[in-house]
Amino acid sequence: MSAPSENGGRHEGWLAAASWLREIAIVVVGALIASTLLRLFVAQMFVIPSGSMENTLLIRDRVAVQKIVGFQRGDIVVFRDTENWLAPAKVEDDPLKKALIFVGLAPDESSNHLIKRVIGVAGDHVTCCDARGRVTVNGTALNEGDYLYTDPTTGRRVEPSSVSFDVVVPAGTVFVMGDHRNDSADSRCHLSDDTGG
Repeated sequence: MSAPSENGGRHEGWLAAASWLREIAIVVVGALIASTLLRLFVAQMFVIPSGSMENTLLIRDRVAVQKIVGFQRGDIVVFRDTENWLAPAKVEDDPLKKALIFVGLAPDESSNHLIKRVIGVAGDHVTCCDARGRVTVNGTALNEGDYLYTDPTTGRRVEPSSVSFDVVVPAGTVFVMGDHRNDSADSRCHLSDDTGG
């Protein structure tokens, strides 16, 4: 019997290293594909950009938004700003950050998405305010005490709305409001838009 040559041992070492690297590459590519598919079809991460949903959600909080199920009145939703409610978004110029957002490994921090609470769905009659200063949906006053913004210094809760409105939510749309009503440019501010808020 002869001892294995030094070159043969190196060759086997290279083969083992190449096999290990190939397995790692397959796992990484598979994980990136799975993450991208999850972001596209199941859930996506966002960073809260403003105080419009305080105290429920604070600035810089991170939220995971599910895309599979629908929503109903009272739910918090994230939606793309297709009606130009916001100033033009800053374009992300870091290619690595763009790639990480695309595959779902970093939250989308762009300002082209809004997060609000659904107050009314298509066909609902939403008004403010009744004799007690409450928002009503289809004639029923909302109990919003659990989520309306409360000033941490004074302990005072914001009013349900400083703006009066009376709207029937158009088909294919929702009526949304921020929990911090004094710091939210929501449906109330866009009643004259084509979508009626």
